[in-house]
Amino acid sequence: MKSPWPQEIVPIQGTRITVGRSSKHDVTVKHVAVSGTHFALQFQDGQLAVEDLDSRYGTFVNGARVKNSLLQPGDVLKFANSPSYLFKNGRLMLQEEGAGMEVRLENVGLERGGKKLLEGLNLTIHPGSFVGVLGPSGAGKSLTVALLNSTWDPTWGAVFFDGDKPVIGNKEEYRSRQGTVMQEDLVYPALTAEENLVLAGRLRMASLTEAELERRVNETLEEVNMTAHRDKPVRVLSGGQKKRVSIAIELLMRPQFIILDEPTSGLDPGTASDLMDVLRGLARKGFTIVCITHTLDTMNFFDTLLVLGLKHPQGAPNKFATLAYYGDPDKLYPAYGVRNAADLFKKLENLDTANVSQPATDSQTSIVEAPSDTDSSGVRLIMGEILGRFKAADAAGFFNQFKVVLKRSWLTFFRDRSSLMLNLIQPIILATLTVLAQYAAPASISIHFFLVVSALWMGMTLTVREIVNEKKLYARDRLVALDPLAFLAGKLVTALLLLAPVAVLLYLSARIAIPIFLQEGPTMDALRSASFFNSTFVLWLAGAGGALVGLAISTLSKTERMAVMILPIALLLQVLLSRVVFGDSIVHWNGQPVELPGVPIQAGALPEGESPAQPITVVRHSPFNPVKTLDDYLDSDRASWQGNLVMAGSFLMVTRPATALLDMPPSGRAPPGAVGVEWIYLLCLMAFYLAITAVMFLLVESKWIGELR
Repeated sequence: MKSPWPQEIVPIQGTRITVGRSSKHDVTVKHVAVSGTHFALQFQDGQLAVEDLDSRYGTFVNGARVKNSLLQPGDVLKFANSPSYLFKNGRLMLQEEGAGMEVRLENVGLERGGKKLLEGLNLTIHPGSFVGVLGPSGAGKSLTVALLNSTWDPTWGAVFFDGDKPVIGNKEEYRSRQGTVMQEDLVYPALTAEENLVLAGRLRMASLTEAELERRVNETLEEVNMTAHRDKPVRVLSGGQKKRVSIAIELLMRPQFIILDEPTSGLDPGTASDLMDVLRGLARKGFTIVCITHTLDTMNFFDTLLVLGLKHPQGAPNKFATLAYYGDPDKLYPAYGVRNAADLFKKLENLDTANVSQPATDSQTSIVEAPSDTDSSGVRLIMGEILGRFKAADAAGFFNQFKVVLKRSWLTFFRDRSSLMLNLIQPIILATLTVLAQYAAPASISIHFFLVVSALWMGMTLTVREIVNEKKLYARDRLVALDPLAFLAGKLVTALLLLAPVAVLLYLSARIAIPIFLQEGPTMDALRSASFFNSTFVLWLAGAGGALVGLAISTLSKTERMAVMILPIALLLQVLLSRVVFGDSIVHWNGQPVELPGVPIQAGALPEGESPAQPITVVRHSPFNPVKTLDDYLDSDRASWQGNLVMAGSFLMVTRPATALLDMPPSGRAPPGAVGVEWIYLLCLMAFYLAITAVMFLLVESKWIGELR
């Protein structure tokens, strides 16, 4: 792979030269960590001045971040995560060095809630090395990873990188140069290996052209030996191949330091060996790789082993983890005087009684106190900074992120043929059954109501699994680049696009079924007179309301099973708090009773002094009156607290305005201006649903980041 870093940068006397990722600059560096406009160089009184131009990841002289600085011969300049440039003979010359990053832990320890969790981490991870982390359960492997990827700050001691640069105070730079591969494969199973990489690349590396991104993807697939499987959906790949795709997604950003959490878990020995070969090959190319492992079967693949154990000194309130060994894998067993893993782990579970024949670590250094940015427990989970973790310097903008989410969702849906077919057949079945079951309906409202309920159901089922099934995938992308509202918008627009043909099929099927199953009469006439466009649009809006409810349920649910169990409750609320269930389906929108065949009009329903033979002009007061005439109900002596409660609940239900908009126009009995008011009501209700769903998502999504760690 051709390096993006120039071999030398030559300033010109009397000329100000600029360096950045944009091609408009004198020196263009096509690396994602380099800002569009990064820094400038200019001679001032015979000395070369460097000026940082508000870059994201900074400009550094001799390891210190600078805004303005005069360079002296022998000074070392770095920008973002560039290699070092030596200032000599009036020019900056690239210093050849490995691509890996050195990380050093000095007397690092952790406490939480007054309880010591880990102590005594003294070690140096050298550039280009392949380090394995192992130990018994509860021995601090996950805590060590949290320290290495800067999710947790040490209570005492300090973590350094690139020599003596502390992580605390330089987290943005440190995090921009590393990648983490979780134990669970965070990939989209319906997408191919190549599509997973391409879409991840579009989120993280927006400045790359299509050709540049294609070249980067090709190189990365080759590095993990997945070129032959690039066009296969991830769901058909083996466990080891899926893990390689996960690793490849992180490699796209060309991190210098990669952390893997038990990548061989669940793999057979042969597949695990192949994966370790790939990782060792990456280390030989210069990447610094730290790999948590749960078994010693793979220990000989590592250059160095970091072994953790448990101690419980006399008088201590609890066991805590500590560094038990750091060095050559071949010397681990002799150091503990054991011949197998079982005996070793017994000693690691109680280091107080273990007899170690050589020093456990590669260095013993004095305590280095970390700057105090911890809370009273001694450990601080920095949620705000976690949200920016690995934040790509070249992350895509909102619209491009939205397009990536939309494409992922679209491809996932259309590659699930059973869901696609069900989505097309279901509205036909529901519409036909609705008309058939209401073959003798005295009014059109019942059929219109159940069509609205069917549209709501279709919308809910489209989205109720969308978020709960992708929480970890979302968290992975969120840590890198993804805007939460871009994600939510992508999911919603996918549902809206899919609901368009659903609404057409639902209403078209109903119209076809009406002359087949419905008895002749006023009901059939009203249904036939309805506007096809207006009715379809109302059903589409009802489906959109259902999609928003489904997204809200999916956001709040911890599991898919929980989401599916909540779904019927949400739908039943829409049904039960409705005009039809309340019994007002036999009352016209203007309050006149529906003429039921063979049922005489009760005198009590007429105004005092009028006989049944006279025209009916009385308005029956109901919580489900059109919104425009609600004051008739509120001023009525027939209003009750139960009715008021029903009315209040019904105002939040899409079925109320949607049914009215479907049924009022063809019935010809709507009060003047009522249809317009119902349109305003429905659109306001949809806006309310959208706002509530967005707020719920924004309040909850940050917790998923912590769960991922």
